[in-house]
Amino acid sequence: MRLLIFILALTSAFFVPTTFSVQLDLDDLRDPKVDVEHIYRCNFSFSWGGGTTSKVPANSISEAYSSCAAWGLTNIDRSQPCGTSSKSSNGRDRIYIPLNQQLSDGTCIQGGLGGGQINITLTDEGTTETESCPPDTSPEHKYDYNIDGVLKCAKAIDPYDNCPAPTDSDLPTFGTGQQTTICYDNPDGTQCKITSDETGFYKLPVSFGSSEPTRCRQRESAPIDQTPEPEIKPAPEETDPEPEPDDLSAINKINENLDAINNNLIEASDSNDDRLDRLAEELQIGNQLLGEIRDNPQAVSIDMGEFESTDNGLLQEIADNTGEMVGLLGDEGDGEGDGEPAPDCIGDICDFDSDQYYADADKEMSDWLNKKEDLKPGQEVESYINKFNGFVGSAFAGFTGSCVAFSLDVSLRGQPKKITVGQHCSYYDQYFKPVLEWFLWVLTFVALLVISSQSFRAFSSI
Repeated sequence: MRLLIFILALTSAFFVPTTFSVQLDLDDLRDPKVDVEHIYRCNFSFSWGGGTTSKVPANSISEAYSSCAAWGLTNIDRSQPCGTSSKSSNGRDRIYIPLNQQLSDGTCIQGGLGGGQINITLTDEGTTETESCPPDTSPEHKYDYNIDGVLKCAKAIDPYDNCPAPTDSDLPTFGTGQQTTICYDNPDGTQCKITSDETGFYKLPVSFGSSEPTRCRQRESAPIDQTPEPEIKPAPEETDPEPEPDDLSAINKINENLDAINNNLIEASDSNDDRLDRLAEELQIGNQLLGEIRDNPQAVSIDMGEFESTDNGLLQEIADNTGEMVGLLGDEGDGEGDGEPAPDCIGDICDFDSDQYYADADKEMSDWLNKKEDLKPGQEVESYINKFNGFVGSAFAGFTGSCVAFSLDVSLRGQPKKITVGQHCSYYDQYFKPVLEWFLWVLTFVALLVISSQSFRAFSSI
């Protein structure tokens, strides 16, 4: 008895319903799809006695008659004693059919018993409702879930993207001006993956209000199919090259050697066929993986640990190759090159005159400093000015909001120069200042709203 129970339990383990093989999200249940059908019973009465019935769905009586006639024209030959015959219908409530006759020797005579008629009447069976999952509006809710006899549709929990349903209490979170993905851990071990809009804004579920974001986990890759290793090629049969004393023995040895050669060719061909089949199967596996990557690019992930180790290996290989190149150039005969001294330059750099280059640059700078009129600063001076970001704070006198021009006293190569920066004030007062004030007021309002909301929930939970 124990053995019987054990075998029954072991067998039932292989027939678990699909619903129980996945974890369902019971916090997001949907109503099933409801299909309503009107059922009519087709009553067929044969003129030669007897009859049959069938049920068809239809939305009207005329449609029901047409469905019954179509069913009868397809299936009514079952009542014939033998063979088939050419049937016809008035398209509504009557079918005409020649009656066949079967002789004692098994011969079938079509229409041997004259013509027959089948009359069709209808019986209204009422409507039936059929519930099924998934609903049309939510194809991912494809699993049946019964609650006290009421059918609901559930979806499977995605352990990598399992977020709570949105609520009015979700916290607005402002980003950094670019789209990003943030993940939070759920108590059940799954993760909630949130993708912001293009500005970085998203709504944080209230249940994660006191949680810190975590690193998003990558989906586990499905195991890749692998073909078995091919069988080892069999050793070829040896032939006998020794001569024979008579013709008959020589002919027999020739036949034996030819048979061995033929067997070797057959075995080699079979082995090559096996390897070609394995290659074709591996190509199909590769095409399947490429198709999955094309259809689901988000499932492609890179293991940074392996990438970093590979990257370090490549860098080490580059360093080794660079060392070999230095040796090839020669460095006083270190054994790597030809023992000749290394040259002072290689290629086009030998034609470069550094003294003339710096002399020309010095002359251009002197000409610019000696100009009396106020010219636009050169690129070198502009890059120098851009480093003085701290001076921008002086443009906001006492934080009153008024823009004030400021001056920079610079000295290049002993030549003083005074640069006045004030062209930005008109743009600041006209465009930037109103937007900045509006943004600060809105940010203050949102901060007060969040503080009041948190305070209300804190006091309500006491």
